[in-house]
Amino acid sequence: MEQENDLQFQCILKSQCPGIKLAETEVYVPSSANVDVLSTLSKAFVGQKQFEEEVDFLVDGKLLRDNLFEHFKAFNLNTEKPVVVEIIIKKSAPEKQREINADDWVSSIAAINFGVYFGCCDGTISFINHKSAKSKSLYKCLFPVLSLDIANYSMAVASKSSLIDVVHLKDSKNSSCAFKLQGHSGPVNSVSFEQSGQRLASVGEDGMLKIWSTQEKDDFMKEDEILYKRIKSSDDNAKETAKNRAPLVTLSAHQEPATKCLWCREEYISELLTAGFDNTLKVYDLNSLKPRASFTRDRPYNTFDRSLKNFLVATACFDTKVRIYDVRSDHEINVIQSADAHDELVSCVKWSPDDENLLVSGSYDSLVKMWDVRSPRVPLYDISCSEGKVLCCDWNQDSIFFGGEDSKLYRYSA
Repeated sequence: MEQENDLQFQCILKSQCPGIKLAETEVYVPSSANVDVLSTLSKAFVGQKQFEEEVDFLVDGKLLRDNLFEHFKAFNLNTEKPVVVEIIIKKSAPEKQREINADDWVSSIAAINFGVYFGCCDGTISFINHKSAKSKSLYKCLFPVLSLDIANYSMAVASKSSLIDVVHLKDSKNSSCAFKLQGHSGPVNSVSFEQSGQRLASVGEDGMLKIWSTQEKDDFMKEDEILYKRIKSSDDNAKETAKNRAPLVTLSAHQEPATKCLWCREEYISELLTAGFDNTLKVYDLNSLKPRASFTRDRPYNTFDRSLKNFLVATACFDTKVRIYDVRSDHEINVIQSADAHDELVSCVKWSPDDENLLVSGSYDSLVKMWDVRSPRVPLYDISCSEGKVLCCDWNQDSIFFGGEDSKLYRYSA
């Protein structure tokens, strides 16, 4: 398709915005029209007063990022049929809200509604609430923190150790180790609570997937196998006793080290995702204890996240791309790749908890990018305040958090 100056496309213009009332209207639009031209056209139909916020346009379900000609060409749209153009509210740019100094590289983040827990490479785990300007050190591991998860006032901590600490969070200032989970033969790379917080999944360098009980009154190991550990506080004065606990289930999930696990939520609570250095991403059915689906690439999976709003899983291998899978089927459906994508390895991805179309990715190129799956070629926004590699990110209802090599935790509006 070659662009002609007088080429026009037949469009059906309509609105998804509550404040912009527009009945479906058939119009002919120049192929050179971009967002600004479509905004002017829309205002001619509904009036300037209805446009209190900035708007974007979905053309056949995809965000318009160029002119109509380039959009039709990129998505191979049929020029012989009318195409639907929908007015939507434009997503505002994330704004920096806070920057917190950490004790060391920030290696893991677990955001909750009223604050965020973050772990560092020196083994320190700290908490900061949304109203405070200072973080509070809560817990200390002997090894660098690799993964955190929070559920029902309990925190699971994976580090470069074969043990997993399950910590009771008494309040935002105090914590104690309830027990240690013993079963992996090497460092534990990832932990993930079941939605109820009564079970925990873990994967590690041994390639094993293990399921644990985190209930206080559950059965421990046999009495003669119970080990008691003395956990010294930072000042070596206070001491407390923690029991070791064996796994409920052990599965050989990956032939090489496993990088991440994630327990699914809501109606998919019987499913668990794992990924590893054997180039596979697996969806486990916990009723059968077997993979329901498996995705294979030509390189290891580094990380992933599953949307709470749909069937989509965002993944990052050891490259610069973010790939989207629909785990109802066994195939890749979308690849985020463009000249504006990351320049170095993608280290973390996180879906919005509220908007099924939005996710962020962090990279060794020191950037965090916000993406809309309806615009896979170009990110919505770049966040470039980090002075080192971005190692981790998280997203709650109010904020986006990320941290990395510059030993700072960043908070941006969501």
